[in-house]
Amino acid sequence: VLAYSAICTHQGCDGKTWLSKEKALVCFCHSSKFALLDGGAVVSGPANRPLPAIPLTLDGDLLVIGGAFTAPPGGSPA
Repeated sequence: VLAYSAICTHQGCDGKTWLSKEKALVCFCHSSKFALLDGGAVVSGPANRPLPAIPLTLDGDLLVIGGAFTAPPGGSPA
């Protein structure tokens, strides 16, 4: 199980659209696309860094957050 921030690394808009044929998450503000099956890598658009991942672990039958994001989530500082 993989988990990524859904906040675009360009300007902090929400990544809301999943393109099933491209297997990419798209930010609606400036159309950055992220490949969630490839480490959250930027496929296209103005974003210049991948979506940060967050580790998940099992606690009994529950899936829980197991640590910090791999990088700060959100857009680039102004």
